[in-house]
Amino acid sequence: LGNTNASYNSSMINKPEHIGNCSHKVRMFELMEDADIPCLTMLDLRVPSQRNIAYEYVSGGERLIFRRLDGAFRYGKESTHIDNGHWDYATVKEGRIFEFRALCYNGDVFKLFIKDGDALRLKKDTTRSVRIDTIPSTIKDIASKVYQALGINLCGLDIMLTDDKGFLVIEVNSAPGMNDSSIKALFNLIREEHGLIALDDNTKLPSRGLPTRN
Repeated sequence: LGNTNASYNSSMINKPEHIGNCSHKVRMFELMEDADIPCLTMLDLRVPSQRNIAYEYVSGGERLIFRRLDGAFRYGKESTHIDNGHWDYATVKEGRIFEFRALCYNGDVFKLFIKDGDALRLKKDTTRSVRIDTIPSTIKDIASKVYQALGINLCGLDIMLTDDKGFLVIEVNSAPGMNDSSIKALFNLIREEHGLIALDDNTKLPSRGLPTRN
């Protein structure tokens, strides 16, 4: 799929600068806002007025994702209360109904998973896949815009449907987890690009996710 050496070439799926656009969440949200991509509200908790807004959200039962600007910036803690930890930024999951994880390659959604309201309330890590021909056009449009704004070729796009603002991007992940079905779908997209025959359903994948030869 490509190398991670500094002298990378065009065979690399995600280039370092594009990974940086996703891993640095402030930059990620700034780039998405500049591209008019609908996304979560980001609050700067270092500003007293915005920290007070965060308190208002959590007092109303809304879930926030807290982040800090040190070496652990990629780490986010989702909570309904503000603890004593040192958090610099927070994004607000206001009015959430459903959450989606879209796996995208070059701006196209090749897998979509949904987590319904009951699973969210019970904190269950259960999802179900959505048929590719029933993926909402709005999610497809958002995926295309994210690709143009962040330059990320392969990503996991977390989106939520709200009760009043439609679809909003929660975050973009440059190294999404994928099951065998998702890996095969990705490989088939790449193989199609190079004029190769698609993998069939009987192709077995070893532990590292690379298809075996029959």
